[in-house]
Formats: sequence, structure tokens, C-alpha cells
Amino acid sequence: DPAEVAHRLNRYLARWQVPGAFVTAITGLFEPATGRLEYTRCGHPPALLRRADAQSAAEVEQLDAVGGPPLGILEDIEYETAEVVIQPGDTLALMTDGILEARDPSGAMLGVSGVVEALLECSKDAECTLERIESAVHRFEQDRRPDDDQTLVVVHRAPVGA
Repeated sequence: DPAEVAHRLNRYLARWQVPGAFVTAITGLFEPATGRLEYTRCGHPPALLRRADAQSAAEVEQLDAVGGPPLGILEDIEYETAEVVIQPGDTLALMTDGILEARDPSGAMLGVSGVVEALLECSKDAECTLERIESAVHRFEQDRRPDDDQTLVVVHRAPVGA
């Protein structure tokens, strides 16, 4: 259970007692045969789910179910698990806040809308989607160095017969 994994990770990290330190994460269990994803958010930015037929930003889902706070802050935290089914042709993008908080030279942030726009540019596979989002971040930042780590994971469930 992703919530139990989160609970155990949290307890382990909280025992370190590093002042001001915490970890955001998404723990999950994905069943490829059915597309079922059970997940727990631990203070992490919501994953973005682009359904195969999505044509607009309004159709991209934010998997923002509350799981619990970041890991390592308090020892006895209970986390909740949510569930979603990733259908054939759907694309899931998980990212650290460094992607969402990428800044241009004026200090404006890329935000969820900038990532969603890039996510909508490609629906054929994970590699294409990854390239589009990475390109959008680099174009937005121009020559500015990131303020935070930028980690991006993209999962694409191939359409039936592909």
C-alpha cells in the first residue's frame, strides 16, 4: 500500500531529526495490465494526467488527492491513498517543483499552465512528451540557471494494438 510505504519512509526520516529538512514524494503502485495506479502524495506537486483524447488544458487532470505532508517533519503521520486508472493512450507526468517553478529572466514562473501546454503538444509516447516538457522549461528559462532540482518522469500507456 503506497500509504504504508509513505508512513514507513516518514517515520525513518523523522527519526533523523534534521532541523528544517523534509522530502516531498509520490509513492505508488502501478498495475500495467489494468492501468490502475494507487498513489500517495507526500507534499509533492500533483502529477498531471493527459487523457488520450484531451485537446485543451481544461481536460488535463491534476492528481491532487491529499495524501499527507512532506516526509520527515513529524514522526507519526498517517497518509491516504488515492486511485486512478490510466487508460491506453494516456500520459502521466510527474515532476519536482523545480520544473513548475522554473523562472524566466524577469522572475516569472512557468507554472502548471506552462507544463500542461507542453504536455498537450505530444500524445504518441513518453519520449516525445518528455522532450516537449524539457524544451518548454529550457526555452522559458532562456540562459537562466535553475533555482532548484528539475526532475521529470513521464509514463505513457500504449494504445491497444500499438
